[in-house]
Amino acid sequence: MRKLAIACTSLILGCSTESTHYQALHWFDLIPEDQVTYQMQLDEFEHVAAAGPQAGLSQVTMRSDIEGKSVKLAGFVVPLELDVNNVYQFLLVPYHGACIHVPPPPANQILHVTTDTGLPIELTHDPIWVEGSIMTTAMEFDVAQVGYSLAMDHAYFYDAAEADTLDHISTASPYPGVFSSVFN
Repeated sequence: MRKLAIACTSLILGCSTESTHYQALHWFDLIPEDQVTYQMQLDEFEHVAAAGPQAGLSQVTMRSDIEGKSVKLAGFVVPLELDVNNVYQFLLVPYHGACIHVPPPPANQILHVTTDTGLPIELTHDPIWVEGSIMTTAMEFDVAQVGYSLAMDHAYFYDAAEADTLDHISTASPYPGVFSSVFN
């Protein structure tokens, strides 16, 4: 019975035996190099909150060189389309409460994630890893403007120990003093 439960859980989470390699990304990896300084200034939320959500987005760009890549990114879920058991469309954001309790992050720090199989509701309360193919896709939702989309292949609970093994991922919050990232 336990083996059946494990097999069912693997199917629900989108696990497969395929050997696709997913490149682990940090949220900073989604910001083009020429935008890092600007976004650090933009993320001084005092003036952003006063100007309205996502002020200054006309100057924020996406990285076209990651288009179509198989990637993995850890973040928090903001559900968009769901039923009683699963979420089929959600925003993946770098910190808890983004787009709901505080001004949303810049568009290049939000992924619109879709899945045909659904993400179990149980995975929406804690940070998760999401794996899939990333695209640069400008979209607008009631809660935020989005710069990337991801067709989800797999999702699973975030494990800090796993993140520690990824040398190129910074453990510092990308927005010091404003919120805690999943890497803290």
